Amino acid sequence: MSQNTSVQQSLLIYLRHELCTPITGMIGYSELLLEALQSQSDSSLFADVQKIYACSQQLLKLVNLILDPVQLERSRIERNLSSFSTTLRIELLTPLSAIIGYCEMLLEEAPAELIPDLDSLNASSHQMLSLINDIIHFAQQQLQTAKNQGHRTPQLSENFTTSSVVQSATTTLESLSQRSSEKQLQSGMILVVDDNPTHCNLLSRQLKRQGYAVTTATNAKQALRLLEAIPHDLILLDVVMPGISGIELLQQLKQHHCFQSIPVMMLSALDEIEGAIKCIELGAEDYVQKPFDPSLLRAKIETCLKKRSRNQKSSHSVERHSPGSAIETRTRDPDLLHPNRLSQLALAANPPEKPPSVSPDAALARLLKGNQRFVNGLCQNLQQSRCLHRASRSRLQETAIAQYPFAAILGCADSRVPAEIVFDQGVGDLFVIRVAGNVASQTAIGSLEFAASVLGTPLIVVVGHSGCGAVAAAVKGEPLPGRIGSFVEDIKPVIAHVKHKTGDLKENTVIANIQYQVQKLTGSSTILADLIAAGKLKIVGGQYDLRTGKFSIVI
Repeated sequence: MSQNTSVQQSLLIYLRHELCTPITGMIGYSELLLEALQSQSDSSLFADVQKIYACSQQLLKLVNLILDPVQLERSRIERNLSSFSTTLRIELLTPLSAIIGYCEMLLEEAPAELIPDLDSLNASSHQMLSLINDIIHFAQQQLQTAKNQGHRTPQLSENFTTSSVVQSATTTLESLSQRSSEKQLQSGMILVVDDNPTHCNLLSRQLKRQGYAVTTATNAKQALRLLEAIPHDLILLDVVMPGISGIELLQQLKQHHCFQSIPVMMLSALDEIEGAIKCIELGAEDYVQKPFDPSLLRAKIETCLKKRSRNQKSSHSVERHSPGSAIETRTRDPDLLHPNRLSQLALAANPPEKPPSVSPDAALARLLKGNQRFVNGLCQNLQQSRCLHRASRSRLQETAIAQYPFAAILGCADSRVPAEIVFDQGVGDLFVIRVAGNVASQTAIGSLEFAASVLGTPLIVVVGHSGCGAVAAAVKGEPLPGRIGSFVEDIKPVIAHVKHKTGDLKENTVIANIQYQVQKLTGSSTILADLIAAGKLKIVGGQYDLRTGKFSIVI
């Protein structure tokens, strides 16, 4: 193979990778949107997202066809630079324009909870449009240069050799045939390393949905910091990255004695066999081509983690016979073991982003689902109370610098009604105020105003409960010592409204008190009232049954 032909193929592979990157984002985000709209499959929104998904799949096929080096080599006409750029413009801009058009319509019509994913999808489509325009512009420049100099029509293999994209492509591909000798890393949950933030975010969300704890890095330096600070069980590593490439990072990982056991799965739009073989030879567990099937990737990840677990169990008995080496590995940097130091390192490398906003109704549905899990004995978040649990460590690091609770709870101080447990939520999920009788005191109202207006919490829930001692004391009406009577006075106004009702006076008062405190919140706070009017906040009240654990909405 001649040098020009080799450069041409390198370039085409690289261009295909660059164009497949935004396409992968469009396919991934349209899949997330279709999943979110599954209950509205007969709606126009669902139909439009389906069209976006179909156009994205069409783009992927066209890019792989147009930029196939084998096909271009067979057709001398296709190798002509003018014809090549014309083909790109004609073939790709039609489905891409359709995607951009549908995105713009959906951004005007879609509910608020879909906007973040639509924004990301729209950004990916414009990124691809910019790439196509860059390629066409470069071709036009080369054609004009050739015309001015009186040369024949330039060919791909002649004119792209001096382009910066060729240098990026050849740098990546050269690393497939070289071996480096460095490395610095460690083990724990799943680390996603990809220089494209859209891919990082998308893959991270998909993995978190499957129950995994995930950290992300957009370059090798960030990845090294995270791996040094936090144990990881698996690394998903992109092949093409600026600076230290994925191949070089893989070489470092597999040559360092402390981190050789961490499985690494390579992710790339480069589908040439030599690259895949080289990655496997360097120690990669697998080589997965983008865009990947989520089910297939999930199966591969599960297999990797099971294999790693078996290896750790088999090596554990060996470590017990050589305690010196185990101690050396676990205590190589005492500062890293301190929780504050751990959080600082993790956050410095991977600062948390504000999660996508949710509607008040979606927040309430999430809360009720959590209570249903609690009632059915299927809690997912009990392990977060254990600081040594991996998911807990990851969540602590994410919430150390900022909090974004999706719901605020005004509940009773009764020890039998811990909100995080009865709603099966974890660290940073709920903003909780607990006071006897779940009364809306001035302090409680101020705290809830902070949650709603500053933290952006879209839901406030007043939680009363059966057998409430504060309500019983208010109904009884006897003098109370010290300041115990202060919260009782906030409950007494509701007794007059229920004392003539049939049924148990105490339980009727519990429900009436919940309703009263909800009305007090909406009537005494202009901040909360304005947010409700703007559709950014919802306030509801409900009763928790001490006997069954079930929470029921009463207002």
